[in-house]
Amino acid sequence: MGKYNDQLMSNELTPPKNKIVAVSEDYTSMEPTTYTVKYKDNLLSIEVFDSNGKQCFKTKNIVTGIGIYDMNDEQILKLNENLFPSAKLISKKEDKKEIAKFETKNTTTTHHKFKVEFSNKAGEVSEFLNIHCTSSYRGIGVFSGDEKEGAPMICRMINSSKTHNTNYYNSYGVYTSNYTVEIAPNVDNLFMIAVMIYIMERRIYEVHVIW
Repeated sequence: MGKYNDQLMSNELTPPKNKIVAVSEDYTSMEPTTYTVKYKDNLLSIEVFDSNGKQCFKTKNIVTGIGIYDMNDEQILKLNENLFPSAKLISKKEDKKEIAKFETKNTTTTHHKFKVEFSNKAGEVSEFLNIHCTSSYRGIGVFSGDEKEGAPMICRMINSSKTHNTNYYNSYGVYTSNYTVEIAPNVDNLFMIAVMIYIMERRIYEVHVIW
């Protein structure tokens, strides 16, 4: 799996110094939380399940990008259609307000790195997260700040597909994947799910467009 993947797996999740709220306080928890995120290839959509196996969010491809919906079919967020080299996360409940921006970081390693700038509602300040992915996207770490400077890892995403040899394609040549998402306390869960959806869509984009 590689040394960096092993490092991500061994690192402990740590709550951020300041609570992180990008979407809403309603999505934060004082306890660690876990979700499963599945790319459902036959519907070209992503489904999100809580730790009890209950579906709580889903995506739909819309004209202007990717919509993130609750189970009442109400759209909460949207990732704009341009996933490369940057993307915006838009709140549908706040008059289409931009709440985060994703950017690809240049790197001399085989790892994939992204930066997320967002407005933290907990302190009304602008902050950033660093996302570090292994070369195969097998393991993903989300850091509240710079990893090299000891920033806490607030979220870990692990490819948990049973049929997995780094990349899995079904008989139609479509990339499929399941991830386990572990989130530290005092972190906006839906924001981290949006990060995971962005990463999965980036991966799918690379498979179908770049490769």
